[in-house]
Amino acid sequence: MPINTMIYTHNMHLKSLVDFVENDPHLKRIKNSSVYYNSPLLSTIAALQEGVIIISGGRQIGKTTLLKQLMKKLLFEEKVDSRKIFFHTGELIYDHKELIEQVRELVQSMPHD
Repeated sequence: MPINTMIYTHNMHLKSLVDFVENDPHLKRIKNSSVYYNSPLLSTIAALQEGVIIISGGRQIGKTTLLKQLMKKLLFEEKVDSRKIFFHTGELIYDHKELIEQVRELVQSMPHD
């Protein structure tokens, strides 16, 4: 799978945790906001076992922001290996076949303990 700018933007943690926290567009928006909603879903999702998490819903309701908060929690509070977390936006997927192939490649590229 070719790495493009959008994939890198969502996965800065693979290069640098500091870069991720300081420059991820969604985390940056929260950091610069005086008020934001801290969803109880964050704790619910964080309690799940390892696996692929898919969140669906309408546009601009906070799905990506929720997942970025989850990534931050897993990386900093639960000390999950950054190579075991990968964010993939649905905007880069043409059809279900491409989704299956990309998820398969991502899972195969991750370290398995």
